[in-house]
Amino acid sequence: MDTLLDWLPLLCFFAAYQVWDLYAATLAVMLAVSVQSLWLRLRHGSLSGMRWLALATVLIFGAATLLFRDARFIQGKPSVLYLLMALLFLGNRLRGGEPLTGRLLKEHIILPGERFALLDLSWAALFLILSALNLLVAWRFEEAVWVQFKVFVLPGITLVFTVLQGLAMWRWQKAGEEGGG
Repeated sequence: MDTLLDWLPLLCFFAAYQVWDLYAATLAVMLAVSVQSLWLRLRHGSLSGMRWLALATVLIFGAATLLFRDARFIQGKPSVLYLLMALLFLGNRLRGGEPLTGRLLKEHIILPGERFALLDLSWAALFLILSALNLLVAWRFEEAVWVQFKVFVLPGITLVFTVLQGLAMWRWQKAGEEGGG
């Protein structure tokens, strides 16, 4: 259920854009993320740091978009969010903290710490690349192209990356179980 709920804001954004315009889509995504956050807070008792960050960026950049009637704010929001995520992974690495992927996955998969550190670095790299790609498409292409890119391509790249990471973890864990790893 929560996975379906994760897609709701993006679907609301896309649907509102198709029917009206980017400003209506911005308002729709602001409302959808707010309702989503409220529902998750009531259901689980709290929101994760990532959820708070997503809510804050959507509301801040969405409000700026609507207030100034400037699409660049909402178009830049994914890049800012991706950059913050990359900095979170890199900052954690620099301060010598336990790899974030290790904290999230250690109950589900057993890997050496250096493998989780490698996963963290690869996520940081992905987020930096996605941040740059989003800005490139937002600045170089028409608004409708950017909307398609944001709704379909960015999540698609992330999904493929996640699957590849899962395959790598499976291979590493299998190699470890066989003594090769």
